[in-house]
Amino acid sequence: MKPEFRLTIFALLSVLIVWVLYLLVVPYLFQRDWDESGRFGDTFGSERSVYGSRVCGSSFATLIQQSRKIDETKRDVEGGERQLQKRTTELVAEQAKALALVARLNALTSRIEAYQVQIDESNDSGNTELTQRLVGERRQLLLKLDEVLRSDGN
Repeated sequence: MKPEFRLTIFALLSVLIVWVLYLLVVPYLFQRDWDESGRFGDTFGSERSVYGSRVCGSSFATLIQQSRKIDETKRDVEGGERQLQKRTTELVAEQAKALALVARLNALTSRIEAYQVQIDESNDSGNTELTQRLVGERRQLLLKLDEVLRSDGN
């Protein structure tokens, strides 16, 4: 059982016990002296006002406590949103970096494939000078591709 629930049950039971004791004690003390019992009943009215003021104070304290709890929850939510936003920004930056790397790799791969097609065509036509130049340029592109792959940490 939660401590708050136990405290509530204790408070309710204590008030109930006081009322029952009052109902049992008053008739015993004032067996037929109604003037005296009327004055004593007036004191019960003052007891009621004391309980009423306690209830009012408790309600006010509860409102203050709830207000503080709401403010604390708002701060926690805002802090969580800031952390989430920061992490999202980091992930977007990583994604942009990865996309730039992929674009660079795709461009190099496309150029290497285009050189391979030109090399095959120059071989078919018998132009060895052009073939050698294209093979050299293709080799340079392959070296750049290796460099990009190594710079990424792979």
